Amino acid sequence: MLLQFTFKNFRSFKDENILDMRATKIKELSYHIRKAGKEKVLPITAIYGANASGKSNVINALQFMGMCISTSVIFGTKIKDEILEFPYSDIINFSFIENADNFSSFFEITFMLTNKKKYIYGFVIDKNGFREEWLKQVKANNKHEDIITRKNYEMDMCELKQKGIKENIKTSLKKTSLIVSLGAMLNNKLCMNINEWFDNIFIANFGDNYLDMILSKSIVSSELKSGTIKNLFIKYISSFDTSIVDYYIEEKNNDEDSPSYIIYTYHKMIDSDKKKRIPLALESSGTQKMITLFLHFYHTLKQGGILIVDELNAKLHPLLMRAIINLFADPETNPNNAQLIFTTHDVWLMDSEILRRDEIWFTEKNSDGVSELYSFVDLKGQDGKTMRKDLNFMKNYMLGKFGGVPKLKQFQVEFGENNGQK
Repeated sequence: MLLQFTFKNFRSFKDENILDMRATKIKELSYHIRKAGKEKVLPITAIYGANASGKSNVINALQFMGMCISTSVIFGTKIKDEILEFPYSDIINFSFIENADNFSSFFEITFMLTNKKKYIYGFVIDKNGFREEWLKQVKANNKHEDIITRKNYEMDMCELKQKGIKENIKTSLKKTSLIVSLGAMLNNKLCMNINEWFDNIFIANFGDNYLDMILSKSIVSSELKSGTIKNLFIKYISSFDTSIVDYYIEEKNNDEDSPSYIIYTYHKMIDSDKKKRIPLALESSGTQKMITLFLHFYHTLKQGGILIVDELNAKLHPLLMRAIINLFADPETNPNNAQLIFTTHDVWLMDSEILRRDEIWFTEKNSDGVSELYSFVDLKGQDGKTMRKDLNFMKNYMLGKFGGVPKLKQFQVEFGENNGQK
């Protein structure tokens, strides 16, 4: 499970920011809390904020960290007579300061593996490569045991257990590669477990209009084609559209390496036992999105991973959003402690009967273009105490009392002397 994610100098975030998924001592919705070792962890995080406030960049930062771990070993190598260059220098820095390229970025994650062991892993990166890297195990007495320590060209892997692994890493490691990535390629069990943990993070962006691309990548799977989860899939669809009773996947063979697919849904007809087949592309955008989400939900809940969705509320009714949250909040439907992190503008979810205060986060960007991430429980009322759970969350948020809302100025469109008339 993800416990804490810390990052600095990434896109609109200039300073250190922390997303913490550990439960605080507040009392509401105690059934949301999951126990992981000695930690009490939350299965849900909702991130609110104005447009361009930095919500998506929180997700992008975590995605970037995972991308570094999964791909860093291939940079600098030759594939089809072409050298794959280190690509990170143009996309990570906070840019609105002089000599921005000279500053490094920081990423650190605290997480729990399935064996209930707690680790802290992180790295510092700049335009030339990885300057620092560390991996620590957090012991029962809360002391940290260093497993990997790397600073520039000095490294210590005293607790990385495997014959010959240290020598092989020191020989092969480049400044554009991470030790945990190289260690996984060399079959070190701990490094492989860390890579696998990051592989179980599923990220979807449903603010993107290219739904066809999303569908082609996520809907058609071996399970759906073979029908191994067909009954579950149909039951899921009928929970929000009772007229859909079946589906069919048609495979098209193209000249390209991979085939393409057309998905059809079957609807029951009025006063007839027959069924009408229509292409998924003709279904409502909300139905398409819910169908697309199915495999993300299925795999995340089954494996106990992390599902991260940008703009989860786009094209979905508020009641569907509540149903999705309940999937992850309810221990019966989420027995493997899967976690859901999403950005949203859906203020109807700001309700103490739906989300705990420590499950609600905000992003806000100041006049210098610097984003900040903070939790609802960080906010204080006029009495200096934490905001009460009996507040009208939605009303106070829309009034701007929590931040994370657009700072609007009245604007007027001018059409010239004839006021836009011909």
